[in-house]
Amino acid sequence: MKHFKLIITLLLMISMSAIFVGCGSSEAKTYTFDPGDAFITGVAGSKCLMKTDITIELNSKTGLEYLTANSYKVRDIIINILRNQTLEDIQATDGQSKIKLKILAALKKNLSVSGVDNIYFNEFVVQQ
Repeated sequence: MKHFKLIITLLLMISMSAIFVGCGSSEAKTYTFDPGDAFITGVAGSKCLMKTDITIELNSKTGLEYLTANSYKVRDIIINILRNQTLEDIQATDGQSKIKLKILAALKKNLSVSGVDNIYFNEFVVQQ
Protein backbone atom coordinates (compact mmCIF):
# COMPACT_ATOMS: atom_id res chain seq x y z
CA MET A 1 0.00 0.00 0.00
CA LYS A 2 2.89 2.38 0.79
CA HIS A 3 4.44 1.69 -2.62
CA PHE A 4 1.13 2.36 -4.33
CA LYS A 5 0.76 5.75 -2.59
CA LEU A 6 4.36 6.59 -3.41
CA ILE A 7 3.86 5.73 -7.10
CA ILE A 8 0.64 7.78 -7.26
CA THR A 9 2.34 10.71 -5.57
CA LEU A 10 5.28 10.55 -7.96
CA LEU A 11 2.98 10.33 -10.98
CA LEU A 12 1.02 13.34 -9.77
CA MET A 13 4.21 15.33 -9.23
CA ILE A 14 5.52 14.46 -12.69
CA SER A 15 2.25 15.34 -14.39
CA MET A 16 1.96 18.63 -12.47
CA SER A 17 5.52 19.63 -13.36
CA ALA A 18 4.81 18.84 -17.03
CA ILE A 19 1.76 21.10 -16.89
CA PHE A 20 3.74 23.97 -15.34
CA VAL A 21 6.59 23.57 -17.82
CA GLY A 22 4.11 23.55 -20.70
CA CYS A 23 2.45 26.72 -19.46
CA GLY A 24 5.69 28.59 -19.10
CA SER A 25 7.10 27.74 -22.51
CA SER A 26 4.42 29.37 -24.63
CA GLU A 27 5.82 32.68 -25.82
CA ALA A 28 3.64 35.30 -27.41
CA LYS A 29 4.27 35.59 -31.13
CA THR A 30 5.37 39.04 -32.24
CA TYR A 31 5.35 40.58 -35.70
CA THR A 32 7.20 43.58 -37.02
CA PHE A 33 5.97 46.10 -39.56
CA ASP A 34 8.36 48.26 -41.52
CA PRO A 35 6.57 51.40 -42.71
CA GLY A 36 9.08 51.91 -45.51
CA ASP A 37 11.85 54.41 -46.08
CA ALA A 38 13.18 56.62 -43.34
CA PHE A 39 11.09 59.64 -42.38
CA ILE A 40 12.69 63.02 -43.08
CA THR A 41 10.75 66.01 -41.79
CA GLY A 42 11.30 69.53 -40.62
CA VAL A 43 11.28 70.25 -36.91
CA ALA A 44 8.43 72.60 -35.93
CA GLY A 45 9.48 76.19 -35.30
CA SER A 46 13.06 75.75 -36.50
CA LYS A 47 15.23 75.21 -39.55
CA CYS A 48 16.28 71.78 -38.29
CA LEU A 49 15.62 68.50 -40.04
CA MET A 50 14.80 65.20 -38.37
CA LYS A 51 15.45 61.78 -39.87
CA THR A 52 13.98 58.68 -38.26
CA ASP A 53 13.68 55.06 -39.23
CA ILE A 54 10.89 53.25 -37.41
CA THR A 55 9.77 49.67 -36.84
CA ILE A 56 6.37 48.84 -35.38
CA GLU A 57 5.97 45.73 -33.20
CA LEU A 58 2.62 43.94 -33.07
CA ASN A 59 1.25 40.89 -31.29
CA SER A 60 -1.40 40.22 -33.92
CA LYS A 61 -1.01 38.85 -37.43
CA THR A 62 -4.32 40.51 -38.32
CA GLY A 63 -2.91 43.86 -37.16
CA LEU A 64 0.19 43.30 -39.28
CA GLU A 65 -1.92 42.54 -42.33
CA TYR A 66 -4.02 45.65 -41.68
CA LEU A 67 -0.97 47.91 -41.39
CA THR A 68 0.53 46.40 -44.52
CA ALA A 69 -2.66 47.07 -46.48
CA ASN A 70 -2.80 50.64 -45.12
CA SER A 71 0.91 51.49 -45.13
CA TYR A 72 0.31 54.85 -46.84
CA LYS A 73 -1.99 55.86 -43.97
CA VAL A 74 0.58 54.68 -41.41
CA ARG A 75 3.27 56.81 -43.04
CA ASP A 76 0.97 59.86 -43.15
CA ILE A 77 0.13 59.54 -39.45
CA ILE A 78 3.79 59.19 -38.47
CA ILE A 79 4.90 62.12 -40.65
CA ASN A 80 2.21 64.38 -39.14
CA ILE A 81 3.36 63.54 -35.62
CA LEU A 82 7.05 63.96 -36.39
CA ARG A 83 6.74 67.28 -38.18
CA ASN A 84 4.79 68.76 -35.25
CA GLN A 85 7.60 68.09 -32.77
CA THR A 86 9.59 71.10 -31.62
CA LEU A 87 13.29 71.01 -30.89
CA GLU A 88 12.46 71.22 -27.17
CA ASP A 89 10.14 68.19 -27.50
CA ILE A 90 12.87 66.18 -29.19
CA GLN A 91 15.70 67.20 -26.87
CA ALA A 92 13.75 66.52 -23.67
CA THR A 93 15.04 63.66 -21.55
CA ASP A 94 11.99 61.57 -22.41
CA GLY A 95 11.46 63.12 -25.85
CA GLN A 96 11.75 59.93 -27.87
CA SER A 97 9.52 58.04 -25.45
CA LYS A 98 6.82 60.68 -25.75
CA ILE A 99 7.03 60.58 -29.55
CA LYS A 100 6.64 56.79 -29.45
CA LEU A 101 3.54 57.13 -27.27
CA LYS A 102 2.06 59.74 -29.61
CA ILE A 103 2.60 57.46 -32.61
CA LEU A 104 1.06 54.49 -30.79
CA ALA A 105 -1.97 56.50 -29.71
CA ALA A 106 -2.47 57.96 -33.19
CA LEU A 107 -2.24 54.57 -34.90
CA LYS A 108 -4.79 53.08 -32.51
CA LYS A 109 -7.13 56.05 -32.80
CA ASN A 110 -6.97 56.80 -36.52
CA LEU A 111 -6.61 53.29 -37.89
CA SER A 112 -8.49 51.32 -35.24
CA VAL A 113 -5.71 48.76 -35.36
CA SER A 114 -5.27 46.29 -32.54
CA GLY A 115 -2.18 44.51 -31.37
CA VAL A 116 0.34 47.35 -31.71
CA ASP A 117 2.77 46.84 -28.83
CA ASN A 118 5.68 49.13 -29.40
CA ILE A 119 7.46 51.57 -31.68
CA TYR A 120 11.21 51.26 -32.19
CA PHE A 121 13.52 53.91 -33.57
CA ASN A 122 16.24 52.29 -35.63
CA GLU A 123 17.60 55.75 -36.40
CA PHE A 124 16.86 59.13 -34.86
CA VAL A 125 18.93 62.07 -36.09
CA VAL A 126 18.34 65.80 -35.83
CA GLN A 127 20.38 68.12 -38.01
CA GLN A 128 20.72 71.63 -36.61
